[in-house]
Amino acid sequence: MIHIIGIGPGNKEYLTLKAIEIVKNADIVAGSKRALNLFDVDEHKKYVLTKNLIRELKDLIANNKDKDIAILSTGDPCFSGLLKTMLKYDIVK
Repeated sequence: MIHIIGIGPGNKEYLTLKAIEIVKNADIVAGSKRALNLFDVDEHKKYVLTKNLIRELKDLIANNKDKDIAILSTGDPCFSGLLKTMLKYDIVK
């Protein structure tokens, strides 16, 4: 399952308990270094996204279909952020 986690403006004070729970239980947590640093994530679960976001997300999802993946996104990912990009490039349907 793929979870897109909104992390708000990027401060621990704004993280929801649900976001923390999903990240804690995910097999893989993907995001920028700054986003990943907001959570206590085991190093082996971290996947740092870089400038090749579209290709990296496609590869990550294609190669881990049986895993729970939490993708961290600043702001509201369903309103103005990551979800629109993922839909536009057919990363998720």
